[in-house]
Amino acid sequence: MGRSDNGTVETLSTSGSLWSGYHAQDIRTMFFELLRSAKTSIRISAFSMGPTNPDTKEFFQIIENKLLGHKKINIIVNDDENIHDDSRKKLNRLQNRFPESDDPLVGSLSLRYFNPFRKGKKKMILHSKIAVVDRKYALIGSANISRNALLHNYEIMLKIKGKSVSRIDDMLRELSHAIKHGDAY
Repeated sequence: MGRSDNGTVETLSTSGSLWSGYHAQDIRTMFFELLRSAKTSIRISAFSMGPTNPDTKEFFQIIENKLLGHKKINIIVNDDENIHDDSRKKLNRLQNRFPESDDPLVGSLSLRYFNPFRKGKKKMILHSKIAVVDRKYALIGSANISRNALLHNYEIMLKIKGKSVSRIDDMLRELSHAIKHGDAY
C-alpha cells in the first residue's frame, strides 16, 4: 500500500457482505489478531461498545488475558448511552481487578470515560475508533467494538505502522491524561 515518511498502510480490512473479501482482510480478524499480538501495551479509543455477544466476549477475554500477562492497557470510551451497560460493567470490573499502576511487572488498566456533557462545554463526543499496539501498529477506521461493526455493517479499517503510530499513541495518551486530571479537553 502507500508509503511516506509518516508510515505505511499495511492492510486494508472491511466488513459488510459486498465488501468482504474485496481485496481486503475482514475487520474482525484483523482487530482481534492485532490485540492478541500485543507484547507491552494496548491503547484504544472507542465511540461505543456493544452488548454481550461472541465478539464483545472475545474482546474482553483478550483484554483480560493481556492484563494477566502484565500488559498496560488504556481504554477511552464515551460516558453516555453509546457504551452498553454490559460493556461498562465488564470494563469497571477489569479496572477494579487490574488498577492503574506504573509497575512494569503488573498488568494494569487505565480506563477513561470521555464525558460528552462537560460543564461549560458544548456537547462533544469521542468519535474516533483507534487501537494502538506496542506503539508499533495502529488500526484506524470506522468500526466500533460491536458485533454489527465487526461483522455486518459496512466498515473500513486500515492497519498502519511508522512514525504516525507513535504520534497517534501520544495523542491518545494526552487525552487520557487530560481526562484523568480534569484538564480541558
